[in-house]
Amino acid sequence: MSPQTIPPPQAPDTAPELSIDLWHLWRVIRRRRQIIGAVASLIVIVTAIAVLSMRAEYESKALVLIEKVGSNALERDGVSMDSTQDDYYQTQYAILQSRSLAQAVFDDLKLGLYREFQGGDAVGSLQKAHIRIEPVRRTRLVSIVGVSRDPKLAADIANSGARKFIEQNLENKLFLSKALLKSLDGKVPQSVKESLPAVVGSPLIQTLKGQLASLQGEWAELSSRYRPEHPRMQQLKARMTAVNGQIEREVDHIVESLKIQLGGEFKGSNVRIVDEARAPDWPTRPRRFRIMALAVLLGLAAGVGVGLIVDRWDLTVRTAEDVEGMIHVPCLGLIHLIGRLEWSETAAYDSIWRDGRSVTLEAYRNLRVAVNFRLAQVTGPKVLLVTSSIEDEGKTFVASNLARAFAAAGERVLLVDGDLRRPAVHRVFEVKVETGLSTYLSNGAGDPARIDSSVPNLTLLPCGPVPDNAAELLHDEKIVTLLEWATKRYDRVIVDSSPLFPIADALVWGRHTHGVILVVGAGQSRVYLIQRSVHRLRESFAHVLGIVLNKAQYESFGPYGYSAYYRRYYAASNEERLEAMAKSAAKTPPAPPVGGSSNS
Repeated sequence: MSPQTIPPPQAPDTAPELSIDLWHLWRVIRRRRQIIGAVASLIVIVTAIAVLSMRAEYESKALVLIEKVGSNALERDGVSMDSTQDDYYQTQYAILQSRSLAQAVFDDLKLGLYREFQGGDAVGSLQKAHIRIEPVRRTRLVSIVGVSRDPKLAADIANSGARKFIEQNLENKLFLSKALLKSLDGKVPQSVKESLPAVVGSPLIQTLKGQLASLQGEWAELSSRYRPEHPRMQQLKARMTAVNGQIEREVDHIVESLKIQLGGEFKGSNVRIVDEARAPDWPTRPRRFRIMALAVLLGLAAGVGVGLIVDRWDLTVRTAEDVEGMIHVPCLGLIHLIGRLEWSETAAYDSIWRDGRSVTLEAYRNLRVAVNFRLAQVTGPKVLLVTSSIEDEGKTFVASNLARAFAAAGERVLLVDGDLRRPAVHRVFEVKVETGLSTYLSNGAGDPARIDSSVPNLTLLPCGPVPDNAAELLHDEKIVTLLEWATKRYDRVIVDSSPLFPIADALVWGRHTHGVILVVGAGQSRVYLIQRSVHRLRESFAHVLGIVLNKAQYESFGPYGYSAYYRRYYAASNEERLEAMAKSAAKTPPAPPVGGSSNS
């Protein structure tokens, strides 16, 4: 029998435009949720361990006010000190961060006794890592920040830094006054006193010195004419002595005033502490909540990235788009994954047909329609082969349910178990096997032993005893004879064959059928193996109708799949619907009797 061939579909000439498919992204996230969860959990756990291993650090701030003083320079020998320059505050900030201030704080608090400051350059560590300044913008305030593992020590460092800064600032501001004040203590020559800027600049002293100079000039003029004992000379001398005494008294007065002024300046300062530092209640670092929140976000982002990479390099098919985009073969249908490995094939098979609204049953009805469309040009009885690339992809399960779907449509169907090595049809329908296909192929005469299933219009031709020489039994002549006999008695013949790899039994069946249905387990067979399977079938002159994607997840159905509403509709059992109808009827009040009687 030579089957009618149908040309395979051609791949589209133009590639679709590249765009961001959010639905595809969501499907990848759902499909790779275990990988995403594992990567995210790993990052969160590692971050949590790292955060817990970090030592807490506390920060405490002392607020200091630095006033900008006016011009109050003390000059001596041309040296002056002025605090009104534009770089005044930058200078103060540099002093706050100087090693000398750190050394003063280190000595003041005896930090060498603390384990935190033992070993290495402790003062340098204090200067760089434990004292920080934070100027308050557009104010004359600056915060001196103390950092330590001990909250009380952090406050002590900040307060000590503020105090030492005030002391150093006062010393730097009055270094000339201190030297001058020290020089004024004790006996000082009159010539030194008169050379002081305050004395030289005194108007009274200048007037008295002018008078003394006039008297001295008159003395020099009269000394050439008179002896010193002359009354006029004695009178002039008395006047000069009086002026000198007045000058000395005025100089002493100015010096005493200057000493009082300098002593008062030592007691004042343009720097003061506004707020002292207090021991903080909570550590500043590490910020555990923020770090863990970032770790969660980073973990999710990294997990999604890894999931996309894994999905990109996952050379298996999971969706109809994968089948048609990578294999270039029509996708006849997607069969939803039901049950788990602990389910038996019989239990899964019965669960589909027990409820007429099963979503999986609807998938097989759609598959029946798709197969009929693909074989629309074939007239008369049709022979189908169901196979797969490798084992455990569900070919027997698909063949059995597809056969029942055709039988439910009124066709007379013969389901042939053509897998002579690992037959499984008898397990699905729970029938005893004594004779079957292997017996027929061995004898080569008579009619094959058939079994009527419990399903109307569905007849089974089981494998029979598993032969030792399966390859020798499958001859073209015997298969042609069997299929000619079957097509005279049945409208549809469905052959469940062995996988294409590593044996070639399915190729022998395929060339004598009208079409081959290749069952692919979602996420099982690699793309190259599926492509190789299609190529082998076409090389053996078999017509590949398309691929059935078995064990597919709901997201594999794409944006045109079943919504949650329809899934609930199909998933509801008959018992659940009857129970819901009973509850609804109970809530509805009974209709009033008509004509005084009621119907039971």
